[in-house]
Amino acid sequence: MKKLTIEEEITRFHEITFVNKSTLNENLLDKVRNLFNKNKVDDPKKADFVTDDVDDFFKTIEDASNTDGLKQGEKGGTNYQKEVEAMQIGLKLLDPSVLPKHGIDGLFGSETAAAVKSFVEKNMEEKKPINEVQLSSPIGDTSVNSPYGPRWGRQHHGVDLKANSGTPIKSPLDGEVIDAEIRANACGGTIYIQHADGLKSRYCHCKQINVRKGQLVKKGEIIGLTGGGQGDPGKGRSDGPHLHFELYKNGTTVDPMQYLGSEVGEFTGTGSKLNYDASPEMLKKLLELLKTRGVKSEEL
Repeated sequence: MKKLTIEEEITRFHEITFVNKSTLNENLLDKVRNLFNKNKVDDPKKADFVTDDVDDFFKTIEDASNTDGLKQGEKGGTNYQKEVEAMQIGLKLLDPSVLPKHGIDGLFGSETAAAVKSFVEKNMEEKKPINEVQLSSPIGDTSVNSPYGPRWGRQHHGVDLKANSGTPIKSPLDGEVIDAEIRANACGGTIYIQHADGLKSRYCHCKQINVRKGQLVKKGEIIGLTGGGQGDPGKGRSDGPHLHFELYKNGTTVDPMQYLGSEVGEFTGTGSKLNYDASPEMLKKLLELLKTRGVKSEEL
């Protein structure tokens, strides 16, 4: 038996249901054709709402930019999913590395949030001045579980560095300890060090503290041990072993990743609870760069 095409299946279903073939809405049929016959940049089974019409693609992003933007985790209707999908395709066209092959799905999850954050950092944020002397990682080779910036509707003032409980913490620069105590608060086991050039570093969830207030420490000196695990003293408000690391410049928190060397890898979003929305400004910038680059229908 000959296998029917999608169009033939829909027409047959319509005839059985409504008897009169003439009532089939050609407009609807065109939309269905677009859904199943378009050529996608990653996987044609994933993008369901954006067609190969470049002008419509640009308009979809523009429409999203004229609202409150796109919110991570929001469960919108077809139009919202189309806008998210258009944003995902745009991000992937500008930087193929930011989303996995199956990232074009109209769902604004943590991977898309990481891609949005990466886009903002590369194309919109002014780089803060970097200290002439780079800090060394306080726990050596590691990666970021949760980055600096907006998280769960509030500001995350530091970075969460991946570490097993009991990992030695080393001072990233010479300095003077200005706080060293295990407390029953969110930070828990706390170490705070004053460095030169208006820099201060702060460490939370330490299960062991090896220094005292007023002590001078050298770069690379072990100041304590990481904690954060169940049963660890100084756990604070932690849901698992890691080091919460904050950096201050002239009294204001800054992103430690702009000061750390290559020992700390980039944030990937894997396994994280990153929350990062796409603002109207971000979407306008995305649209501007896509128009400058140029987009072909076969890329959609």
